[in-house]
Amino acid sequence: MQVRAVVIASLWPEAVERSPGNVPDRLDPEAASHLIAEGPELSTRLAERVLMVRSAGPEAAATVLAGRDALLPPALLLGGADLLRWGAGAAGELIEIEVFGVTRLPASVIRWWFQRVRGFEFDAPLALAEIEKMTAGVPLLLDLFEPRAARRDGPRRADGIDGGASAGAGAVRPGAGAGRRAGRCWATTRSCGCCPRERDLLFMVAAVSEENGYHVPDMTPHLTADWEYYQEACKVRAFDPSGEDGRSLELLQLLGLLPVRAEAASNRPLERQAAVPMADPLWRILSTMRSKA
Repeated sequence: MQVRAVVIASLWPEAVERSPGNVPDRLDPEAASHLIAEGPELSTRLAERVLMVRSAGPEAAATVLAGRDALLPPALLLGGADLLRWGAGAAGELIEIEVFGVTRLPASVIRWWFQRVRGFEFDAPLALAEIEKMTAGVPLLLDLFEPRAARRDGPRRADGIDGGASAGAGAVRPGAGAGRRAGRCWATTRSCGCCPRERDLLFMVAAVSEENGYHVPDMTPHLTADWEYYQEACKVRAFDPSGEDGRSLELLQLLGLLPVRAEAASNRPLERQAAVPMADPLWRILSTMRSKA
């Protein structure tokens, strides 16, 4: 069967949708003329050979599959968690869709984006290192830094991040609330809102990590057969490998919210799940999600 669509989902939409440096730019030199937003225009562009849709949700994705000739090249759909969730479900129904998520990003990619792609200059030498430390490469948190830098007038300096030469690396401190803002975003917005079971899984992985000193070589027994020992810390049902829990856990990993063991097979999310480090920014996100529950 021919691939009908390629789904790329991220909680850092600027990095996949905004030109220059976005995914369409890297695929097609004329991407600007092909990239459209979800809306009335979509139905009139379905017959075009090249179709790229940004800010796409499940409704737009369904429209593309229903109205686009299967013999045309696959459409590129860019969106958030709701699109990723739809794509995973559609792929599970044997519809030919390729699904990708923007996971946690290494320091080299973060530096490349802010300095080479976005062209920001940093007065404080340690500013980028602070951003890397505070975000751990979580796309949801990285997205919160960029608007503060981009809104500044004048030269393209990242003063919104580091506060200028006199402030030094410590001027990244306004971003210390990034975890709280991300928690509110993740808990309330359509594009990155989590389902109840996804929320459960975040807290389950956190509970196992904390109870075992943030070092867990294998999460599998803790989340399944031995889960009863964690019920006091997290009163939800155990992980069900035979149900939808695997897909939900994989979604959280693909969005970069949960850390993974790089050496494990990518198609085995339970085996791939790593413990959450004590200094990981996910703890701040979970704290805010708990207060909003």
